[in-house]
Amino acid sequence: MPARSVWRFVNYTISHVSEAGVTWEIFCATFGCADSHIADRDKKCSEWAMRHTAKTDHELFRRACTDHARVTVSSLPTESPSAMPLDRA
Repeated sequence: MPARSVWRFVNYTISHVSEAGVTWEIFCATFGCADSHIADRDKKCSEWAMRHTAKTDHELFRRACTDHARVTVSSLPTESPSAMPLDRA
């Protein structure tokens, strides 16, 4: 019986997209407080958190750093006799 499909594995590479920048965010984690701050540097978020603590006495924060990534094919599959046929009879 002939193979109905062949598995081909492709290698991918993921990399940071520097021109898209990085975004830093910090959120007050005190129940009922929805204050947050977004900046392009961690230092600015840390300074905001310290000012927020001084005003509100809130001490717990959640931080997040977000960047952009690009996924590209790093190598295409090659036909070889060792390709594993998948027989779904």
